[in-house]
Amino acid sequence: MFKNINSLHLKVYFRKYWRIFINSHGYLKLLSTAIIMTLVIFATSESSFIKYNETRTMGFAIVCACIWTGLFNSIELISSERRAIKHDHRSGNVDFSVFLLAHMLVELILCALEALIVATIIVIVHKSKLEIKESLDLYRIIAMYIGNLLVIYASDVLGLLISTIVKSTKTAMTIMPFALIFQLVYSDFIFKLEGAVKFLSNLTIAKWGLDILGIAIDFNTMSTGLTESQKEGRGYKEIEIINRFLDIERQDNLGNYKPTIIHVLGIFLILIVFIFVCFVLA
Repeated sequence: MFKNINSLHLKVYFRKYWRIFINSHGYLKLLSTAIIMTLVIFATSESSFIKYNETRTMGFAIVCACIWTGLFNSIELISSERRAIKHDHRSGNVDFSVFLLAHMLVELILCALEALIVATIIVIVHKSKLEIKESLDLYRIIAMYIGNLLVIYASDVLGLLISTIVKSTKTAMTIMPFALIFQLVYSDFIFKLEGAVKFLSNLTIAKWGLDILGIAIDFNTMSTGLTESQKEGRGYKEIEIINRFLDIERQDNLGNYKPTIIHVLGIFLILIVFIFVCFVLA
């Protein structure tokens, strides 16, 4: 596959797709990302970045927004120019991988900027709660940025894969919600999966995206107890039972948010493999 990629062809089509991206105002997708992420952040609980359960819910919302952003970037790209690609392939003896890889390079730049927007909004809005200090928080912010980038880019390449399979943009947009729903349902967050079905969570971008975000934000050190407002109207025993349940839930997920370099690099590698597999299939 890679042997058929001509570097000159790749450079030509990268420049072509970059011009198309600029001339078609593709950079407006950055504004869309900023708006979506701002809406998500401001809609979350005031206890986000303080309480475990609220922060984890907020983190999942951020990951879902990143997945939506990536899919929306590319879901129509290949299907919209199918005829042009076939024409250039036949007339110029250009391998199909060149078109795909050129698109992926342009999309990588876009995703890098979108991930920067996501991380910046999180830090600006919740700077005080994140307790920004020196080296530790620099590591956490870098991990957050790279994690966001890989989640958005993996979703973007998944969108490219779908776009190569379908024959029209209308069909691509019809399939897009199903791709997102799969991420939501089988991420092992909304629904607790058991048995063989639980394995499917490993095939979702959402699971690994939430794991790396949980490490960067440090879910494991957050309190699981109810806030004062949540305790109002509840009896002592009820509060004790709820707090115990919340703590058990956190204990069950401790391994997912283990803040070790090997664990972080392992998650990055899984997302990179996901990107590569989607590229090969496309």
